[in-house]
Amino acid sequence: MRYRPVRMACAALAAAVMALTIPAPAMAAAADITMTPRHNGTLMGVGRSGTEIGMGTGTTVHTTADTVVQDPKWTWSTAGEHGYVYPHENPTCSRSGTEVVCQGSAKLALTAAKPYDMGIGIFLSPTSDAKPGETVRVTVTLSGSNIEPVSTVNTYRVVENVNFAAVGTNPAERIWIGPGKTAEVPFSAAVDGTYTIRRAVLTFDDPTAKLVLAPPKPAELYSNCVYDPGFALPKQCVFDQDLAPGRTYTVRLPMTVRADVEHFGELRFGFTWDTVTEHKPVTGTHGSGGVLRIDSAPDSTGPPVEQVDQDYWKYANNSSSKWIVADEATTGKTDTAAYAKSPIRGKKGDVVTATVGVHNAGQFIVRPSGIEFALPPGTTATGLPEHCFSYNKATVFCSISDVFTLPGETVTFDIGLRIDKLITTAKGTVRAGLVQYESYDDQANNGTTLVLNPPPSPSPATSSPVATSPPVATTPPVVADEGGSGGGGLPVTGPATTLIVLTGVVLIAGGVLLVRRRRTRFEA
Repeated sequence: MRYRPVRMACAALAAAVMALTIPAPAMAAAADITMTPRHNGTLMGVGRSGTEIGMGTGTTVHTTADTVVQDPKWTWSTAGEHGYVYPHENPTCSRSGTEVVCQGSAKLALTAAKPYDMGIGIFLSPTSDAKPGETVRVTVTLSGSNIEPVSTVNTYRVVENVNFAAVGTNPAERIWIGPGKTAEVPFSAAVDGTYTIRRAVLTFDDPTAKLVLAPPKPAELYSNCVYDPGFALPKQCVFDQDLAPGRTYTVRLPMTVRADVEHFGELRFGFTWDTVTEHKPVTGTHGSGGVLRIDSAPDSTGPPVEQVDQDYWKYANNSSSKWIVADEATTGKTDTAAYAKSPIRGKKGDVVTATVGVHNAGQFIVRPSGIEFALPPGTTATGLPEHCFSYNKATVFCSISDVFTLPGETVTFDIGLRIDKLITTAKGTVRAGLVQYESYDDQANNGTTLVLNPPPSPSPATSSPVATSPPVATTPPVVADEGGSGGGGLPVTGPATTLIVLTGVVLIAGGVLLVRRRRTRFEA
């Protein structure tokens, strides 16, 4: 017991020695924070409103390790430059001389996995003595109570500032064009500001124009415009012409309304004027015809010049719309017909396909509203396609109001039918809703019948054929395929029907001659 104090002292000494000889755990390395400009070289127009350099177009912050910046503060400075910065309606920012300081939230969390895009609305404008072609540098700095300040320099190029204003009304004025007729549709722009616009771009926006307008012929496709195959409007046209400020300029584009256009069919589409510097090129093919020109604008001279249209609400100002309305046709009619591929066959428990739909039997484009399919008795609908639903166990409705159908086209739906009970000649009915401008007196073909499991065809007679009168070709009152389960499409009518009838006459006549010859030889 008397040695315990000595032992305790020795143990304490040994622990002290070990503490001195074993290295302490390494401290976590401090995060290395850097910043890079997101859009160096952004254009800045002279003489008008500023260029946004903060929100979405400013600076990206990177860090090598996850860290939190305490009391973050952002600073933009244009000291010694031909430009000045200012905040956009941000109460956390203040401007003093050539600097803007914005106090962020209490903490800014940075992660190594995902860079941080600064999103404060800051604008840059050139000073009154700035000249096109000069460069303005903006120093952006991030500081905090627990980090050393880090900075980067964004550069902005000074260019000429111009101003387009599309001329139009809201809503757009209606332009009436008769089916099959052509009219020149004007697209105008007012130009103001200090500088002459050197070359201009006109972009159109409507993928459905081909439903109202007829595609131009190859010789009518302008060489300074870009088209998509079958596109009734140019996608974009570039004009090598100069537009002086203080004037209004107009492009007149010929447009032809389709001869089979929907009655009073409408086309609303947008157009936008832009500078060559700022426009976004589109894909497509240039036309091989003449050149579409701006009225009263001279050809451009000299090399291209960088220009921007610096309106804050630029696209609302540069864009407008047109409203083309097809006048009523003097001849022809709008007509739809119910369609069913019939008959179909199957055994109990089978799932067979019922193909039903609507056929455009008129002379004009239509938008059918939908079809109603009353199922054959003893069946259940299964595997309904898109846009179809069963609102009771015996009826399926399919909506097709967003589909345009050309004359002669048929829109169909394949509906699965499970045969729960085998019934001979089970009949279902298909009804096609009337479309706009379809006569209420012409509804005979808006309904048809689908037959499931009709009686088998009688076996052909084995006796000698007897001559009969040729059948008379008739046009069925409804659009339905009366062939077997392997048949398809619509019944053949018109010239093809005449050919079939004549062929039948020849074959029957041949059969009569053959019978007579056989009878003559038999009697001999």
